[in-house]
Amino acid sequence: MSAESVRKWHLGGCPRKDDGTFVVAEVVTWLRARDVEAERTKAKSTDAPKTELNRKLSVEADLKELQLAQLRGELVTIEVHDEQIGRIVGGFAAVAKGQLTRFERDIVRSTTAADARKLTDRIHAALMEGAQGLADDLDAEAARDTEDDAA
Repeated sequence: MSAESVRKWHLGGCPRKDDGTFVVAEVVTWLRARDVEAERTKAKSTDAPKTELNRKLSVEADLKELQLAQLRGELVTIEVHDEQIGRIVGGFAAVAKGQLTRFERDIVRSTTAADARKLTDRIHAALMEGAQGLADDLDAEAARDTEDDAA
């Protein structure tokens, strides 16, 4: 390594200790980051046909991954997804309504910030308990559906 290289590194932002010496691991990390950035810049400045080819290859790779996921049964249709989300949201709304009605009197009686904080904690615990029950029910239903599909 020449003195000119060291000077260029210093001007380029290479990390050095206060005494002017270099820590090898830091220099290697800095050089790698510099090389990655140079490759990014180079990739951005390539001509259109090559960029189009890269885009096409990327899309084809994504498509192959989706096809593999479909073959493995890892994908669901948007209709099934929407149905499940609707069931979860609707189920939690029912849980929330049921749990919150238990606290109506306490809400009205709450007169201090401390009372309100305690009540909020109790409501939160009740909502989480209800949500866990809903999750357990949905898991049990999914397990039954899986057993029915296997039979």
